[in-house]
Parts: sequence; structure tokens; C-alpha cells
Amino acid sequence: MGTNIQFDLQRLIFTTSNSGFLRGLICLPTWLFFITCPLLGHLSMRHSKLAGFGLLVAFAVAVVSTKQLHDFYNRHYGKVTASEGSPLIIIGIGVWAIAAFGCFVIDGKYHPQFSLAAFWFASFFWGIFMHSAGHRWYYLVASICFVLLVPYWRELGETWQRVILAVAFIATGVMDHLLLTRLLPPIAKDQVLSAIP
Repeated sequence: MGTNIQFDLQRLIFTTSNSGFLRGLICLPTWLFFITCPLLGHLSMRHSKLAGFGLLVAFAVAVVSTKQLHDFYNRHYGKVTASEGSPLIIIGIGVWAIAAFGCFVIDGKYHPQFSLAAFWFASFFWGIFMHSAGHRWYYLVASICFVLLVPYWRELGETWQRVILAVAFIATGVMDHLLLTRLLPPIAKDQVLSAIP
């Protein structure tokens, strides 16, 4: 009995403290738009007006879809007020951001044999996995995939790099959503009303 209570408490702490990050479907329209942009860029070479109109439509759909997904999560999972972040976490994010800038600059200017940008993405996914105490194991899978891509990243070209990034973030986002639904099943409106005395 005590073990079940401890497990439920740990699950509740993890879910509430990571609620915003587990709403993985919210970023899905953004990454689909990210994939659409280079495709419309190729179309603009022949039909610039059509491509421009398509870009506006895709952007509008992404914005509206993101708002709808926000509303969906708030309606079914409520809102969790996040506490102030740990200074160490904030410093770590800052160092990570500076490292990202340095990796992209070095890749673009010096063209090393192994892509530092791909290595940074691998470390990004690995960091999320480590911070989740193993719950978000699929980020480790994504990290390993990017490690394997480090020697070939520059050869892939910008279009395939965009596609791979989008697929990685979409896949992990969907898995985040499935984890959220498993740890914190949505509560139906009639259940809430029946619980009120």
C-alpha cells in the first residue's frame, strides 16, 4: 500500500512539474510549418505568387491549430502554475544556449569534418532524457540517432536537415502527449461535476 502511495506521489510530482513540457502536440503545427517552408521555397522558383499564398495559409493554419491545441490541453488537463526555476537550471540553459550559438557558428564558418550542430542536438535530447529521471526514454533514442548522424549531417543538406529535425521533434512531442495521457488521464466534465458535493 505504502509503495503505491509513494509511486502515485512521484508520478504526480513529475507530471505537474513537467506538465507544460508534456503537452507535446502544441508544437506539432510549428514543426509541420517548418517542413512546409522549404517545399514552398522550391515552388516559388516557378510560381512565386502561389507559393507566397501557400506560405500565408500554412502560417495561419499553424497559428490557429496551436491555439486550438492550447485550449484542448487547458480544457482536459487544466493549468499548472510553475514554480520558480532553480538557479542551476537557469544557468545550465544559458550555457546550453551559448554552446548552441558557438556550434552553429563554427559549423558555418570552419566546416569541421564532424558537425557540432548535430552533436548539440544529440546533447539537447540527452539532457531532456536525463532531466526526466528516465520517464521520457524516447529522447535518449533521438539523442542516439543524432550521434549517429554527426559524421553525415553537413552532407545531408538543409532540406533533409529540416525534415529530420522536424520528424524528431514531432515524434518526441507525440510520445510526450502519450506519456501525459498515461500519467494523468483527462477528466471528463461530468466526472468533475459529480465530485462536487
